[in-house]
Amino acid sequence: MMEEQLLPVDPVIPEEADPEDPQTPEKAPGEGILVPQGERELSDEGQLEAAGFQFDHSDLCEPGQRPQIFTEKAAASQVQRSGGRDPGVNIHPESLPISALDHADLQFPKGEFATGGNLMDFSNFLPGKQFDPFQQIVDGSETTSQSSDRLLSPISDRMEQESESAQTAHHPTALTMEPSRETESELDSQEISQDTIPDVYCQSCQIPIPAFEKLFGSHRHHRVAPLPLAAEAAKLECRNNVNKLEQQLIQMETFVNHLEEIFVTVEENIGKQEHYLEVQYDDLMQFLVQGYEDRSQELEEEKKLKLEKLYGELMSCGQRIDLYKELLETTQRLFNTEDKQTFLKNGQTTLARLEEFLQLDFNPEVPTTTEFEKFPTDMPEVQRLIDSISSIPVPSAPLMCPQTPGTATANSMRVRWSLSADDTVEHYQLYYRQLPGGGTQQGEAPADTSLKVKEMYHTIRNLKPNTVYEFWVTATNSTGTSAQSERVKHTTVPLAPTINRRAVASCQDAALIEWESGSQNPACSYTVEFCQVCNGCDWRESLTESLTGITSCPTLIELEANENYLFYVRALNEGGCSERSSPINIRTTGCQLYLMEKTAHLALSILEDGLTIVYNEDDVHIDRPAYDNRFTSCAAVLGQLAPVQGKHYWEVEVSEHLEYRIGVASPNTPRDSYPGSNITSWCMRHTFTPSRSKFEFLHNGTSPDVRITVPPKRIGILLDYDTGKISFFNADIPQNLFTFSQQFQNLINPCFALESSGILKICHGIPIPEFTKLP
Repeated sequence: MMEEQLLPVDPVIPEEADPEDPQTPEKAPGEGILVPQGERELSDEGQLEAAGFQFDHSDLCEPGQRPQIFTEKAAASQVQRSGGRDPGVNIHPESLPISALDHADLQFPKGEFATGGNLMDFSNFLPGKQFDPFQQIVDGSETTSQSSDRLLSPISDRMEQESESAQTAHHPTALTMEPSRETESELDSQEISQDTIPDVYCQSCQIPIPAFEKLFGSHRHHRVAPLPLAAEAAKLECRNNVNKLEQQLIQMETFVNHLEEIFVTVEENIGKQEHYLEVQYDDLMQFLVQGYEDRSQELEEEKKLKLEKLYGELMSCGQRIDLYKELLETTQRLFNTEDKQTFLKNGQTTLARLEEFLQLDFNPEVPTTTEFEKFPTDMPEVQRLIDSISSIPVPSAPLMCPQTPGTATANSMRVRWSLSADDTVEHYQLYYRQLPGGGTQQGEAPADTSLKVKEMYHTIRNLKPNTVYEFWVTATNSTGTSAQSERVKHTTVPLAPTINRRAVASCQDAALIEWESGSQNPACSYTVEFCQVCNGCDWRESLTESLTGITSCPTLIELEANENYLFYVRALNEGGCSERSSPINIRTTGCQLYLMEKTAHLALSILEDGLTIVYNEDDVHIDRPAYDNRFTSCAAVLGQLAPVQGKHYWEVEVSEHLEYRIGVASPNTPRDSYPGSNITSWCMRHTFTPSRSKFEFLHNGTSPDVRITVPPKRIGILLDYDTGKISFFNADIPQNLFTFSQQFQNLINPCFALESSGILKICHGIPIPEFTKLP
């Protein structure tokens, strides 16, 4: 920061103060300090002038000759000096009051200040100068005023330091007064009335202070700034902090919204898990109850079977026991019979019965066991059910959504799918591939592409325009991956078509436009949009008309006469509508035609404007495409008019030394003949003879005897379908050269041919001149 250049002023010699005397009077700011007479004699003028100080003896001058001490821009007050002369103060011309500075030159600091630094640092606010609050000085008589404009005499810190150094050099007693001066400054600052209006802002203490506090008070070594500048800086800092607070508030609100979404999502997921856990436990309990019931039924059946077998065996044993008892009793009675005859008679029968009974194999066995069969428990199934309780189920297969309008562009596609609300998914795997026929070479199998996505939608980029793709998706969580979804077909939209600007024909009632598809595959249909435009201004009609469902190109559009139109073309397919093509401007004033380059002879060249024909006999372009529709014998080319009846007018610029044929011809006129030599063409021919230029009007090889005295340089041709006439005019004179009368059954085309090297220039879009109405 540049230092201020100030002229030295008369040193103020302070009065030696008695530090032990508490009754030493305090000096008000700006009040002179008395110096004892003995010490005053020590400070002679020679010594002070040698030290670089200058004295102006104003008391030796006349009133009108007093030196100019105070400048106009620095209105300063004189410092009161008690008991001495009143020396002047020299002020440097560059020391201007702060009020004289141009506020337009004040520039706010950048860098740290702009990014929320210390806004109260005003070191860069005043370019080229350090702010000095004591440049805003008024007369000493105003120091008692309470107005905010009250300032002290202009003096800087540097002046004070120079003055103090000079006083110290000439008066050593000044060193002993330093504590007294600090005490006075503190007392002065304490005695400042609260009603005093501050003038400047102390940057060190960050409080507003009066200006004299900078000179004599405790703030004399502090950096200060103007109050308006400090207030503006504080407001700017506050505004920046408010902006930061607003940004933090927005971020906090966004974060809170995100937390709310997470809260809702967690709550929904927990609800799903609880429901699924309940279903799993129900399944497990149902499985166990069913197993218990099945096992109980089996045990009951086994018990019944065993008891029936045991009961049957008990019944059989009881019958045997009864039989045993009856046989024993019978044998015992027989054995106890005393009658020998009876014993022998009955004994044989009983003995035979006993022997028969004893011969039976009696080996009693228990028909069943006391133990029941052990049925194995289906532990793997139980374990599977138990394990499934602590995990989430595998998601079901997602459901792909069909393609909707507006979800595709020429090189991108947005696909969506849905999922059951009970499924929990960590991510999705999206698969897609290009179907054959969409730009792939024959025999080339398009590879599948896989993408890992988090949401139930995704935008695939870098696709080919007007191409069909197949999409399918799977869902995955910690348990496993779902089955594949059904596959759906999506189509990218075509590229914007390109209107062929050289293939536009128009008249007062219609326009014929042609375009080329921007994509490799043809579109399903096209839409032509057009609107009226004001001639000579940027206005265009807000209403745009459209012709939809166009499948053929070129197409004819009916218009209003003498209007200016803008045309656009869009391509459509199953995926949607393409962007607009670049516009083309068409005016329905006069007739506009174009040359059909596919009919041009190989020796003809058509320039970039599409209306200039050049013929060079020695230059045949054999490298051009060989169209069957080209002229082969004559260097001719056909033009295309708007395919509507009515009047069509165009002009041709020719040279006097050029041999040519211009006129009209049927679209199917023979390509190996000359215009005018058959019944399908009508033309005007110009050739040279040894004596003169010869003009002929040929049809079917014949021409009437017509003499033209003024060779035309600009030939106008009027084709009138309504009257069945073809008229040739000299547009420069104007003059009707010749008129053919022929009722045309079909539409015809302009025809241009050159028989010598040269150039033909076609002019179109010309309103039909008035002279064409002359007979």
